[in-house]
Amino acid sequence: MRYRSVFAFSLATFLSRIFGFVREGVIAYLLGASGIADAFYTALRIPALLRDLLAENAIQNAFIPSYIEAEVTDNRPNEFLGTVTILWLSVAFAFSLLGIIFAPTIVSLIAYGFRSNPSKFLLAVKLVRITSFYLFLVSASAIASGLLNVARSFFLPAVSPVLFNIGIIASGLVSMKFFNLPKIHATAMAVGVILGGVLQTAFLTAVLVKKRRFRIKVALDLRHPQLKKLKKLFVPVALSTGFSRITLFVNTLIASFLRDGAIAYLNYAFRVMHLPLGLFGVAVSTVALPDIAESVARKENPSKVVANGLALSLFLTLGTSVFIILEADSILSFLFERGSFGRYDTMMAASALVFYSMSIVPASLSKVMLSVYFSRGQTKVPNLGFAISAFANIFTAIVLAPKLDFPSLAIATAVGSWVQLGFLWYHLKDIDLAAAYKVIFKIVFVALASALLISRLKIEVFSLKFQWIPSFAIFGAIYIAMSIALIDEIRSFWIKKVLKIGRKGG
Repeated sequence: MRYRSVFAFSLATFLSRIFGFVREGVIAYLLGASGIADAFYTALRIPALLRDLLAENAIQNAFIPSYIEAEVTDNRPNEFLGTVTILWLSVAFAFSLLGIIFAPTIVSLIAYGFRSNPSKFLLAVKLVRITSFYLFLVSASAIASGLLNVARSFFLPAVSPVLFNIGIIASGLVSMKFFNLPKIHATAMAVGVILGGVLQTAFLTAVLVKKRRFRIKVALDLRHPQLKKLKKLFVPVALSTGFSRITLFVNTLIASFLRDGAIAYLNYAFRVMHLPLGLFGVAVSTVALPDIAESVARKENPSKVVANGLALSLFLTLGTSVFIILEADSILSFLFERGSFGRYDTMMAASALVFYSMSIVPASLSKVMLSVYFSRGQTKVPNLGFAISAFANIFTAIVLAPKLDFPSLAIATAVGSWVQLGFLWYHLKDIDLAAAYKVIFKIVFVALASALLISRLKIEVFSLKFQWIPSFAIFGAIYIAMSIALIDEIRSFWIKKVLKIGRKGG
């Protein structure tokens, strides 16, 4: 496990997420938690699903292992890369066109409740038509990011979403300067999605060309032997992603029948929850994947990499999850409570964030485990896991929504995530995780003890909007200090770091 790469990826993701929060802040300021905000976020979810199906997850779990195997076995990797690029971008372009043509049908499928409000429905259709072409752009950038990850370059691909966020932020600010109509603001920011996609794709393509490590041979070799492995992985990856994302669509459908702002509240809470998931969960699995895939290609057992990845992922995500639960109200107030987003909106979004935070740990650990399954070409267990998880999520949402309103959808997400983790963990029988269990137990103890101590302190130095800052500093100090004192692996890691810095200084 390349710890330096994990932290480089995390730093880049942090920078990207900062701009993401600025983006969400602009959206909250201009649209608040209104029906227009619901329409805007619904329009973003459609290309996001196709992005996950055809771009990011498929590239990460299907293309990268296949390409690494082609390189390791010297099985004409350049021809394979050229063929995949042509096929991938052609399919993405076709889906972009379909999104434009069938926008009314798509909105009806995922947000049927909007039909009772024609203005809201028509706005969502208009925004979907604008954002649909983003799928083609993000597919191109995903291929470039995947190749850079193969080259063990993690920082620039992870920081590239900054450009996507800049596109939306700039469009929103320009609209605010010249207009004072929320619908125009929403339309301008939908155009900003395309602008941001163009900037991100151009940047990653330029970086990839400068690397000069890959040579894409422009050829369509449908008989390339490596396509067989890609096909074997792609369909299950697409299905598994579909199972995981169908819950998002069902939740959106249910939320469309609830109060105005339900979708927006869930989205604001989800963005905060997604920060540690992206910083740590995705970082660890992304950095571990090439090592796992290479071990599998060389017929070696990746137990050590997997155990280290799980322990590191838990250490990084459990503490942040606990802190977010404790300070959800203050965090959301600091990020969004201004302009059209008021105190009541903060309280509503916080009620969802508390439950969303409970899915950070299982989602992060599952990503590491999925890297093992897909690198080995094992697809049955991941697909069953996603299906069972989706069923648990949807069942929970349907049962609880009439009683608990939109927070029930965040609860359902957490339930589904834990069910998936349990299923994947149970079936990962040939990976030796004995060394990880002791560390995991200690990390859980440290997190709970830190939460108990910080809750006893009752810090009230600042107003609610800034209360999370001293809490974060004290909680972090307690969590890290207790981890170093009680967990041998973490203590030895920091000792090695200090000695290394000392040798450099000497």
